[in-house]
Amino acid sequence: MTTGRRQRLPLDAYEVAGSTWHVTVNVERRNGYPFQNQHVGKEVLDYFVKACETDGAVVHVICIMPDHLHALIEVRSVGLLKVVSRAKSATTRVWWMRGGTNALWQGSFHDHGIREPQDFDAAVNYILNNPVDAGLVADWESYPLIDGELIAG
Repeated sequence: MTTGRRQRLPLDAYEVAGSTWHVTVNVERRNGYPFQNQHVGKEVLDYFVKACETDGAVVHVICIMPDHLHALIEVRSVGLLKVVSRAKSATTRVWWMRGGTNALWQGSFHDHGIREPQDFDAAVNYILNNPVDAGLVADWESYPLIDGELIAG
């Protein structure tokens, strides 16, 4: 029987410098599909990446879908929970500046630790192909809300 409680690893697992995580953050249910507006989506993407980088994290790849985001984040000096929390706060402020109301994101997020090189490759492939699989574009290169150090550099 499930209790509906959040399932998290021990807190120190999120603090390991050099650990990489596939993170999924969903939009608060009452906000619908805020990132159908690609200008808002691009601004939120940029602020999410900048907030992560401010905490020393590397965003290998990030994709913002109409109602959620996927990111592959490597933490360095600040643990994953703080990195994502601060990025969610920064992007919520952008959302409010653009006329949004209430919380932008759901309270928690889903994470999956990357342990092996093939896990990393599978996560990159999943994130890049998410808009293709959702029928938004024919190929990931044409989707405007993808970025990260693997894409930019």
